[in-house]
Amino acid sequence: MLFRLWSHYCLGRVSEMITPGPRPILSTGDWIYYFSRVVRSDGCWYWKNKPDANGYSVIKLNGRSIKAHRLALMAVTGEWPELLACHSCGNRSCVNPSHLYWGTAADNKNDSIMSGSAKLPPSMPGDRCHSAKLTWQDVDAIKKIKSTGVSNASIGRRYGVAGQTIGDIIRGVTWKVQQRTQATTKEV
Repeated sequence: MLFRLWSHYCLGRVSEMITPGPRPILSTGDWIYYFSRVVRSDGCWYWKNKPDANGYSVIKLNGRSIKAHRLALMAVTGEWPELLACHSCGNRSCVNPSHLYWGTAADNKNDSIMSGSAKLPPSMPGDRCHSAKLTWQDVDAIKKIKSTGVSNASIGRRYGVAGQTIGDIIRGVTWKVQQRTQATTKEV
């Protein structure tokens, strides 16, 4: 039912969609092609073509690549704002307009975190982090050297890190005692 209303709404609005700006200008044939490629289900709807490398469904119209979920949202709202088409379902290839809304980059990031679809780097404390240049023994030695009055830049050169990193260690911004406790607790 929703699909019929959606397609009827879109086909009726084609003549109104010819406006200046980045909004794509779509003919009735473009809309018919678009709707023929949508696979409906009770939850997410999918675009039949293979998603791009980032998992988004993309449609080529008039020589331009357009994300299919943006087109689905435009079809329902009649808008093409300078906002992102966000997925409340967390499924990047979904084109179900009831799962989509216009939002900011912050809205989009929050949704992806809440749905678990965000690609966040693992947070590992101290020397358990894959990119750590220091160990807990180095941090202990740095604190002892710093107590003798040696500059952060000098200590940083010795350990192959920036003077700012040494300052962060001394102030407790990084390499915190709690992180050390968590790291040793997890190892046991």
